[in-house]
Amino acid sequence: MKSLIDNIVQDNRTLTSIFEFFSDLVFFMELEDQSIRYLYLNQPAMRCLNRHENVIGSRIEDVLPKERANILAAKYREVQFTKQTMKFIETIETADGQFIGETTLNPIITNNGQCNYVMGIVRDITEKMTKEQELKATKRKLERNQKRLNSLIENNGDAVFELNLDGNIKKVNDKAIEITGYSEQQLVGTSALVLLAEDKIEDTIANFEEANIETQVVYESWVNHKNGEKLLLLIKNVPIIIDGELDGFFIIAKDITEQNRLQKQIREKSEELEAFWNYSVDPIIYFNINGEIEHVNPAFEETFGYKEAEVKNTKDLLVPFELRSRSKFVWQKIKNGETVPLYETKRITKNGVVLDILASFAPVYESDGKIKGSTAFYKNITELKKAQRNLLESEKKYRIITENASDIIQLMDVSGIIEYVSPSIEKILGYSVHEYIGNHFSIAIHPEDRQKKLTGFQLLKDGIESMPSEIRIKHRDGHYVWMEVTTTHVMEADEIKKFVTIARDITERKKLRDELAKAAFYDYLSGLPNRRNFDEKLTLAIQEAKALNKKIAVMMLDGHKFKRINDTFGHDAGDAVIVEMGKRIQDNIRNIDTVARMGGDEMAIIITKLSTRNDVVEVAERIIGSFQKPFYFNGNKINIGAGIGIAIYPDDSTNQKQLIKYADIALYEEKQSGIDGCRFYSLLEN
Repeated sequence: MKSLIDNIVQDNRTLTSIFEFFSDLVFFMELEDQSIRYLYLNQPAMRCLNRHENVIGSRIEDVLPKERANILAAKYREVQFTKQTMKFIETIETADGQFIGETTLNPIITNNGQCNYVMGIVRDITEKMTKEQELKATKRKLERNQKRLNSLIENNGDAVFELNLDGNIKKVNDKAIEITGYSEQQLVGTSALVLLAEDKIEDTIANFEEANIETQVVYESWVNHKNGEKLLLLIKNVPIIIDGELDGFFIIAKDITEQNRLQKQIREKSEELEAFWNYSVDPIIYFNINGEIEHVNPAFEETFGYKEAEVKNTKDLLVPFELRSRSKFVWQKIKNGETVPLYETKRITKNGVVLDILASFAPVYESDGKIKGSTAFYKNITELKKAQRNLLESEKKYRIITENASDIIQLMDVSGIIEYVSPSIEKILGYSVHEYIGNHFSIAIHPEDRQKKLTGFQLLKDGIESMPSEIRIKHRDGHYVWMEVTTTHVMEADEIKKFVTIARDITERKKLRDELAKAAFYDYLSGLPNRRNFDEKLTLAIQEAKALNKKIAVMMLDGHKFKRINDTFGHDAGDAVIVEMGKRIQDNIRNIDTVARMGGDEMAIIITKLSTRNDVVEVAERIIGSFQKPFYFNGNKINIGAGIGIAIYPDDSTNQKQLIKYADIALYEEKQSGIDGCRFYSLLEN
């Protein structure tokens, strides 16, 4: 090894005879205290660098672009320090295009244990990687197709009915049983038309006739639940083709009754949102999940000069080239479901003018919870940024801008003492300018947010930029106001001299965000958890019961006379009864238990931490007893009444869906008795 080192240092011709005819790229690098230099390159390596002059003896940063030189230098230093071989794969740019290289960095260790030389060998594995990726993609596609085929009926989240050509039901999944209320035995062999509302039969027959070998028909139709309730279903007729001939149909149905009701509410909200969209003075953009612009508001054209048709389906059109990697970072946060508040960036107008923009990004969700895109709110702060840059030169200009700003602007010294605050603080937080100046910036921050802000301030002092933060700041009258706060450095001669913060009141926006978040998990009428929330709580309850070796009870409760109440006293009375039912159940269970509204007057209850199944009997009887007390509404005496079906984990089943199904079966059997009471599922089997 020593002779090899001597050859490297004294005579590169030895290396030429060894490596010159390698197809791989070979580099010998000498690592000094302050530099890394090229000691030898074979011809393929020279062609890759696209350098005609001799680079032997040159520093790595003099040959490669700065960013790439820094990355490679760090890897060489790591090999020198660890004295361990390093391998990595990267995409390498050459004069002839790109290739994927597998690089091996080998430390050359002298007899005295030092590592001052590293040999790098880069092998072109583009073809290998391409074939591996193609093979993996093909394999994944085959696996996905197989899984889809196997789970079409068994694991479909929607109701699935298999029909023969006569329209008779051949097979159903659990969701179809749940939606209709009928058992599999009751459904199989019957005509699908018996489930339909009478006024929809003729339209449905027409939809069946329209479906053929090449056509899938999607439509909405009202169907009858076994309990008499009408449900609105979104239905798709999917032809079953065997050997090129029509053999039957898959009917895939989704219960959209609740969704239909929510859509009515959404339409009302949409009018408010449309007004906000059209009359906002700041640009608003909607991006799809691929980061492409789909819609912009009128203020967008005024700010950027583009009409919607000119930017539609474009990506990064407004983003300066040097910021596009940062744009990808923002989009990754969006895809992770995170909001990006008060993100300071730059955008380019149609005329090529670069604007400073304060942007906020928020993910937009599909009804099933998947992220489908993002809404971006842009505020043109070009003038404000210009004022910040000129702050040290013109205090007068700075004060003109800040004293007329609607946001709170503060100037702090490096210790965090407030030297200036804009007059807007009095309107937003109630403090006068004079009583605020001279205090530390953290004086009014909520105790739970203070440490986070102090940590962020220390990072700023260390020269590390921080993202905007949402914190609570105490109003002069004692309550707290939610603010979005962004802080930037004021530099002088490459040294941090001051800090400028911009704080915006987001109390109403957070309130709206919280209300929208709650609407996704709670019933709009009763305020109880909805079906989605119930499913999540039941999952957690089962996990806890398994860990603690305890039992849980799933109780399904249904009013005996709800339809009669609606018909007799009106839907307002029915709504009031549903609210009252929720209250009475909550009054008779523990705080650790859960009651949820599943739809109509059907309630679901989770009773946790049971030692024996008999522990739940007292709870059920207490609830039934509370329902026997009359309810008064608008002077009318209303008798509610209810039945309860109970399934026990793990006695009856360890499967979440089965527990709900068994509790429903027990409830159905109990309701047949016509009296108020409760019934265990296991008793039905005896």
